[in-house]
Amino acid sequence: MNLRALATAFVLGLALLPSLPAATVNYGGALDAGDPTFNRPAGLTTLSAVGTSVSFETFQFSLSLADTVTITVTSANIAAVGNGNPNDSYLLLYAGAFNPASPLTNLVAFNDDIGGGNFLSSINGFAASAGTLYTVVMTTFNNGAFGTYNNSITTPNAAIITVPEPSSIVAMGVLGLAGVTVLRRRRAA
Repeated sequence: MNLRALATAFVLGLALLPSLPAATVNYGGALDAGDPTFNRPAGLTTLSAVGTSVSFETFQFSLSLADTVTITVTSANIAAVGNGNPNDSYLLLYAGAFNPASPLTNLVAFNDDIGGGNFLSSINGFAASAGTLYTVVMTTFNNGAFGTYNNSITTPNAAIITVPEPSSIVAMGVLGLAGVTVLRRRRAA
């Protein structure tokens, strides 16, 4: 295989990585003062009177087959605010796009606490459709609560296909083109 074909195969392989199937996808992040904020929902049809300006981060995915989905905050190190509880996470699930200016639009599921003194969140057994883009919003119960988190998305029967952010796709393309350019220059030399 010549270097050009190898470079092309490498770039194509990078482009396909985000769509490899898996039964569980794990991801994490950190909520901080630099994140955007919104008035989080308190239910499917109401906005919160407490979480009126909470930081959030999003993660998108779609399924290759219709299946039940469980989204869980597996660990968190979120500071307590005022009389709030430590690690008080809040999960929201949207079918399609999430718009922080209209946080009830496309909202299909949410969870505040797992229960039993556990303030982590879990959306259990959501019936997800194949091919629908879902957006998970990770946030907190209280305004000004910041910290790190780890989440998992699990399906019992179908592969999860993660959808990278557009900037990730652009970065993979730029890196791939840079690699091809370097290989061309080496070959020409």
